[in-house]
Amino acid sequence: MINAYESGMAVNKHTGKTIWTSKGNTGNNSTPVPFIYKGKRHLALFGQQFVRGIVPENGKVVWSYPWHTLHGLNAADPAISENRLFISSSDNGGCALLDISKGKPVELWRNGNLNAHVCSPIILGDYVYGIDGDAGKDAKLVCMALRDGSIRWMSEKTGSGNMIIAGGFIIMINETGTLFVIEANPDAYRKTGSKKKVLAPICLTAPVLFESTLYLRNGRGDLISIDISE
Repeated sequence: MINAYESGMAVNKHTGKTIWTSKGNTGNNSTPVPFIYKGKRHLALFGQQFVRGIVPENGKVVWSYPWHTLHGLNAADPAISENRLFISSSDNGGCALLDISKGKPVELWRNGNLNAHVCSPIILGDYVYGIDGDAGKDAKLVCMALRDGSIRWMSEKTGSGNMIIAGGFIIMINETGTLFVIEANPDAYRKTGSKKKVLAPICLTAPVLFESTLYLRNGRGDLISIDISE
């Protein structure tokens, strides 16, 4: 399924043939995220003015939750933990946690503590980690309690970029090519290392870790690999 048109579209991955298409003509930048409801697979689609629950086989919208931002840019993927769905967007869109256990989203809380632009927030245990701030501007790494949205810690100014979490560490590359390694620990912000100019700007693609090799790519297509086994 692709985030296109009003509520997405689906194509056959082998042939490219269209299976179904929703109405409208505008999609968004985030990726549909799978979740299970009543034993069946659904997809959470973050569109321009909403987040919706979609049946992937036929595109049926099972629920819709309004989400309005200044430019309608919702590029960060939703994050799901059990029956809770976390969304965040840029342009001071803020963030919210929704209970989707009953078929219709119920807002548990909403605030402005995390405004995710490019980087999709990551839920780890009872906490959510993300980059607060737009690309090209000052941005910081934030850890929040999933329960109530309160900030546990906020980093130094890292700049925007993207990240993953692996082995208890946040691996982040910012848009100017600085690589950070930070403990994924809600108790405090602890940077274990950083290295500047690992890759030429602009770097907004999430790192990829395979076994002991870290892969990083920038906007012009340069790709590097780093052995992190030691």
